[in-house]
Amino acid sequence: MISIIIIDDEANARELLASLVSDHPGFEVISLCSNVDSAYMAIAEKQPDAILLDIQMPGKDGFALIGLIQTLDKIPEIIFVTAWEKFAIQAIKNAAFDYLLKPVKKEELRNALCRLRLKLRQEKQKTSIDQVVENIKNHKKIRINDRHGFHLINPDEIVYIHAEGSYCQMILSDDREITVSMNIGKLTELLEDDCFVKISRSCIININYLVRVDRKNQVCELKANKLISCNISKPFLKKIGTLQNGVN
Repeated sequence: MISIIIIDDEANARELLASLVSDHPGFEVISLCSNVDSAYMAIAEKQPDAILLDIQMPGKDGFALIGLIQTLDKIPEIIFVTAWEKFAIQAIKNAAFDYLLKPVKKEELRNALCRLRLKLRQEKQKTSIDQVVENIKNHKKIRINDRHGFHLINPDEIVYIHAEGSYCQMILSDDREITVSMNIGKLTELLEDDCFVKISRSCIININYLVRVDRKNQVCELKANKLISCNISKPFLKKIGTLQNGVN
């Protein structure tokens, strides 16, 4: 569920927004606030994913709240909901996710929430991928999710990695294959200083499993449970041929 806090000094406006948000599955209004001070406390305590924020309110305005929440560990996405167009530029400068004018149209709110869902999903996926990469770099066990659950693997078990479109296939020493949404270029950059070496634009190998390099046919052989052959691109041939003494 994507959690939202609504901040508006008018009770009717708060209730209307809450009703409109409730029409969209996957979104939950967790608090209604009438001023900046109560909103700050609610945001700090409940850590919402987003806030629907009025600008002109008695006392402190919406921009004052933005200043206050910058000190929090989690800063929510900000969707301004106001009757005034004149604050749009200032809202953009304050990194607003969206700017809706009152009276709020259902279609405009729906579009804003759909884009919010997409952004949060992408950020979550990126965080997950970055964590996997960091764990590989540090040689910790890593969690790899698939359609049915997840795998916990040690990077030392990875024999080679092969890019397939926007995904990478990790082939493990026990013949398992793990599919990960990860850019092979980023993997190469992070793993090159360890035991992982790029042998083509689409393949990284673990040199601990390397047993033979055939320079003439531009092929290398890896040995785990079985012998695996991988093609070496010419630009990478010289480098791979000097990795281990006695490799022919």
